[in-house]
Amino acid sequence: MVILPGLPRQVVDALTSPSAQARWLGGTATTAAHDDLAFTLSAEGLPAATIQLRPILGAVELHATCDGDAGEWDRRFARLRLYLAARTCPRLHLIVDDLRRSEDFYHLLGWEAVRAYSPDESYRIMVTPGGSILMLAGPGSDVYQHVDAACRELPRNQGLSLLEPGLVAIKERLTAAGHPIESEQVEAWGDRTLKLRDPDGYRVILIEPKRLTDEEIIALYLDGARLVAALQSLSTDQLEAARAEGKWSVRELAHHLVTVELLSIGQLMAGIAEPDKPFRRHPWLPDDYARGLGNATRPLGTDLALFDLTRRHIAGLLAHLPHAWNHVILRDNAPPTTVRNMIHQLATHTLHHLEQIEASLS
Repeated sequence: MVILPGLPRQVVDALTSPSAQARWLGGTATTAAHDDLAFTLSAEGLPAATIQLRPILGAVELHATCDGDAGEWDRRFARLRLYLAARTCPRLHLIVDDLRRSEDFYHLLGWEAVRAYSPDESYRIMVTPGGSILMLAGPGSDVYQHVDAACRELPRNQGLSLLEPGLVAIKERLTAAGHPIESEQVEAWGDRTLKLRDPDGYRVILIEPKRLTDEEIIALYLDGARLVAALQSLSTDQLEAARAEGKWSVRELAHHLVTVELLSIGQLMAGIAEPDKPFRRHPWLPDDYARGLGNATRPLGTDLALFDLTRRHIAGLLAHLPHAWNHVILRDNAPPTTVRNMIHQLATHTLHHLEQIEASLS
């Protein structure tokens, strides 16, 4: 058994007990494991500490805000993150042409190798600063000899989207290494996004959300509903306006926002009512739905009112069940997330498209 230097004894005990091992080794940690670890860490001499554990791709992000030595807590969490990553099955793997080249590239993004599976080192399990766990595998690797079927392959024509801290420093390292960045965007509400390609052509999207309190997140979420409701008063000509040729019209953007909301409500309800229970998420493509639902010409009707009521309903549930913010949503064809992260992402997704609508009307 590996005991990490500097980790409090009771933290090590909590992580290495048979019950804890059963929880962590299965992939995404259960709510009970979250509670156990939070209790143990909070009892470590910083009673004012607030511990947040957010599962992403089967791992956890650990963050503390406290009146004590925040730097020491950050160091402890860094060690815990590596410990947990080395004992957690990744949920996503990338097939790369040159493992060493890919590892060097992802080191620029702050990824760390926590283990190699084979004597010839043809696999790497990597953990990101944001807590995601992924596998890099060389060509011809028999991935499923070492991980279960839950570790899906990322096709090269698809993107890898991760919530990650420290994008300013990541950009500086990429620039110094001469690696191009496709785009960088800082949203009006504070989120930062970097888009780039890795050496094998995988598109990598790094998102650093501005850290908000739950009160700020729900306010942003409800403000988006009120702004969308205001679109009901637009004229037909305004609804047909588009910010550029080939882009969606205001009408299509409004329908898209409602579609995303309705497709997301089932996941949110499942996460609130039955955390840690797998949810079968139907894969969909926005353009296909837009065509199939006739968004280019279909009247908005009651769609915007439905959007507003849906958000008010979710906000009401969270006000009544505040512990549900931390509930885990397990999806069979997408990374695990929490109710908190999903509410935040829906809120900023709406603001992003409202900016496009404003550009179309101007």
